[in-house]
Amino acid sequence: MTMADAKQKVTFHDLEPLICDADNMMDVLVNMLDQTGLTSTDQVLTERDRELISFMVNVAVDMTKKVRTAYYAIEGKAS
Repeated sequence: MTMADAKQKVTFHDLEPLICDADNMMDVLVNMLDQTGLTSTDQVLTERDRELISFMVNVAVDMTKKVRTAYYAIEGKAS
């Protein structure tokens, strides 16, 4: 196995930090949604709130993609 192969090899244990990071980001996102009152139908968001929510959603999506990619690498499946 070459050094590049070793770096590419993903194990089940490698999923833990990815899952924890994605879970934490989802907690931050949900808290932001609650704090801005987005769950109420009459809430008007500020431009800054919209930017922060959009940023957090994009980060959460990237994190879940990393988890899926690592999972499929372990399973030997194409994502």
